[in-house]
Amino acid sequence: MQQISGTVKNVIYQNKDNGYTVLRTTKQRTLCGTVYDASVNLADAEFVATGEWQKHKKFGYQFHFEEFTINESELFYFLSRIVKGVGKKLAKHLIETYGEKELETLLDNNPNELIKIKGIKQKKLKKITSNWNKFKDLKNLAQSLLPYGATQAIVNKVYRHFKDNNKISAQIKENPYIITEVKGIGFKTADKISRAMGIPPHSHYRIKACINYILLYYTMSQGNSCIKRELLYKLLNEEITIVDENKNTTDLTEEQFKQVIIEMESEKNIVFLSDDKITSSFLYYAEKFILDTAKNKGSLKSIPIAKNIDNYIALKEKEMKILFSEEQKQVIEFANNGHSLFILCGYAGTGKSLISKAILDLLSKRYGKELLMCCALSGIASDRIRKSSGYQAGTIQSLLIKAKKGGGKLPYKVILLDETSMVNSEILYKLFKVSNADTIFILVGDPAQLPPIGAGDPFHDIIKKEIVPVVELTKIYRQSEDKVITYFANQIRQASVPGDYKKKYNDFEYIDVSINNYFALKKKLKEKELRKLREENTQKILQCISQKAFGYRNNLQHFLKIRDIINFVTYFQLITPVKNGVLGVDNLNMHLQDILNPQSDSHKLIDLGLVKFHLFEKVVHITNQDMDCYFPQDFKDKNREEKIQRKRVFNGMIGVLFQIDHQEELLWVFYPNDSLVVEYTFDEARDLLRLAYALTIHKTQGSEFRNVIIPMSFSHFIMLNNKLLYTAVTRAKEKCIIIGESYAFISACKRKDVVIRDTVMKQLDN
Repeated sequence: MQQISGTVKNVIYQNKDNGYTVLRTTKQRTLCGTVYDASVNLADAEFVATGEWQKHKKFGYQFHFEEFTINESELFYFLSRIVKGVGKKLAKHLIETYGEKELETLLDNNPNELIKIKGIKQKKLKKITSNWNKFKDLKNLAQSLLPYGATQAIVNKVYRHFKDNNKISAQIKENPYIITEVKGIGFKTADKISRAMGIPPHSHYRIKACINYILLYYTMSQGNSCIKRELLYKLLNEEITIVDENKNTTDLTEEQFKQVIIEMESEKNIVFLSDDKITSSFLYYAEKFILDTAKNKGSLKSIPIAKNIDNYIALKEKEMKILFSEEQKQVIEFANNGHSLFILCGYAGTGKSLISKAILDLLSKRYGKELLMCCALSGIASDRIRKSSGYQAGTIQSLLIKAKKGGGKLPYKVILLDETSMVNSEILYKLFKVSNADTIFILVGDPAQLPPIGAGDPFHDIIKKEIVPVVELTKIYRQSEDKVITYFANQIRQASVPGDYKKKYNDFEYIDVSINNYFALKKKLKEKELRKLREENTQKILQCISQKAFGYRNNLQHFLKIRDIINFVTYFQLITPVKNGVLGVDNLNMHLQDILNPQSDSHKLIDLGLVKFHLFEKVVHITNQDMDCYFPQDFKDKNREEKIQRKRVFNGMIGVLFQIDHQEELLWVFYPNDSLVVEYTFDEARDLLRLAYALTIHKTQGSEFRNVIIPMSFSHFIMLNNKLLYTAVTRAKEKCIIIGESYAFISACKRKDVVIRDTVMKQLDN
């Protein structure tokens, strides 16, 4: 083993999931290995690495490291990466000028002294001191965690989560497993730190943390809101067993698990259900509250709004220049009869948006337009409802924030929730919780769409309980012979292959990039030969995608030129089932970036190692987090720093990076559907932003785009089913283009998604 040191020039490759990194030093050395925290920005970092040199057939000698340490003092790290307004150059200059101890004393007691430093004026000083005061407690926290294997990134996450708790360092010393409450810190990471701190394997803290982790992982990844006790024990045993250097194992018994589970139930952290199932107390009370609310509202009725509903419907048909189906008339009757909660189910093309407007028009006669609110999960979806209905709309999260600021309750008499099938139990519980007892709820959803991301399936569970009125719209309204998106989507929903899908239509195009005689070759060729053939065909699909995407570039640039940002983010979208691989989100985004937003000016580019952003990039925010924000009109103000606000920015928000400040290491993104400008440090951008030219199908749930391209490959086989494909196709409003292997498309159409979620609500009595 050898030890080398140097400075990172750039990161060639980095896998954020497992931390494997390939980097180049300023001396042109290539280093490979696993970085403990792949979110750390390695560019320009001084390091010490321990490992050995190995010769690669293609790339020559590479240093494969087992340990990799960044050489930065705590103070330099705080100043350059944490404190806004201080970049690396200024941080270095400050430390060289004053020394670390004196600089800390100045920041604590006499920050005005820093005005003497070139580049620091009153405005910057105010920013430096305010942020220094916010983050100086990090040092104590770091001293509690860093000696036991935590990285600085973990310390930062823990601090942000517990920033209002001034006793957190002492609490961590007693029970370090509490850091699993922090999003992004799993049981294994906490266990490694806790074991280094001397927590014994049989500690109740340890077993409790593992149970909570499994409940969270099982519910978030599988969508279930409860788990069989037998499966919980099995997963517990897999996670909690320790294997030492000599391959000796430290197992815990089922009896020890039982003792902790009984203890957790007595503390009301978990709940026992029928059929020997267990859930977290939060999910139990959330789903019970949803069920009770639905039952209560389902039984409530008020006097009719229109005395003669038939006359009202006839007038409405004349006004809207349509004829309602019997199903649609039934929906209007439910609204007229004063039901406090009813469900409107409809597949793509059945007229959900149209009938939603008719319902809202009727309800507005009693409650007034200002007391009616539409909402959805995403900003794009809520903007679509606003345009189609003519009523005010917002995201669910924005309503929750409004309720918090307004005393805990929303003022609306009617709330229409669109895309309800995609709303998980936690979110629906929170929305019900902030509504009044007499608020009318209209739950609109497509039962064929993908289920929610997260625990529970409340939309389908409420329907199956038969406790509220439900209307199903089944008639598909096809606009013309040349427009087939909704028609084809519904054939896919029924696990059928659309007829003549290779024919070119006004709104649908299938570009076949298949391997000729694939199944015959599959039997004939060796595995290596077949793999090569598949890889070559995948490259052909990628090339075809690139050619098609290029056709949208001029219009995208036009939207930017005229500052029509909403059209810019919704005009074109590539949707793929997976994140990794040639046809995954990460690789496709890099290709589309070069095609749709090529930049050569270094002032219009920031290289953050894991991600590179150009000016006027389409980006997506990937984690719910409080950020420094401006309203657009305030951002234009010359005194805008005085109008900055902390606001919640949500996972899945899509916007445009419109300004970069290299000196301050800041950038700004405008989110048009939320009418918000968000400020990011370069470090925050590295962790929280990704390119958004390509998104996963799950990420686009609830959104709609004018033009959509979908790659189709057998390499995605594990993800391909009719529900996923139906969801992808129905994201397209004007044109859907599918590019790829026809046998993969046929397989996806025919393969039914039959996953049934195990939920608390199913266990509860009506």
